[in-house]
Amino acid sequence: MNALPYLANLATRHARARHESARLHADIVEARLAARARASERTAHRAGRVRGLGGVR
Repeated sequence: MNALPYLANLATRHARARHESARLHADIVEARLAARARASERTAHRAGRVRGLGGVR
């Protein structure tokens, strides 16, 4: 049995898996950054509404 095609196939699958893992990781980081930005905007909006009330409850 010639091991070269088998090893080449394994190497190709490994490279694809590594690339896919990196892409998924980038998607996760991007989603976390977007969620953090939305949370920051909501906090700023709430703080502005509270300041607009002038301390009246």
